[in-house]
Amino acid sequence: MVRNATFVEQNLANTQIGKKAEHGFDLSLKEVKVMLGSGVVHKNKTDTPEYVLITPNEEGYYELPMGIYSITFNEGGRVPENHCGWIKSRSSMIRNGVSVESGLYDTGFECQTFGAVMFVHNSVKIEQNARVAQFLLFESEEAEAYDGQYLGSKDRK
Repeated sequence: MVRNATFVEQNLANTQIGKKAEHGFDLSLKEVKVMLGSGVVHKNKTDTPEYVLITPNEEGYYELPMGIYSITFNEGGRVPENHCGWIKSRSSMIRNGVSVESGLYDTGFECQTFGAVMFVHNSVKIEQNARVAQFLLFESEEAEAYDGQYLGSKDRK
């Protein structure tokens, strides 16, 4: 079952810029980084490529050509017991040829700021702090808590 926005908001931090939606919480864009080089996915860990921070223009907009970007949100939080979390694109992004994807956030996962990958299929301008994705929480059957390399992390890239 998808949880309502009030429940989701109670498990988030830094919610001053984002906004409650009907079934989740809209996440706001803090930073955009371009990926350079290749990452490596090992059996037991992941090595990410180099990331270079992009600066917004004088008006506060990121001017992004087609490509793949690592993004960081202003918001972070935790996934409560017997739940999992997911970040999905807002429809305003889809209408502009942009999609935002994340992996599944397991029970027990905590972070200061959520991150995702943004696929720009058509060049776009996005204002810093604009709401670009939505965090959703789903009830799940009992599972062991997350204990991976990114537990409690701030965006490590």
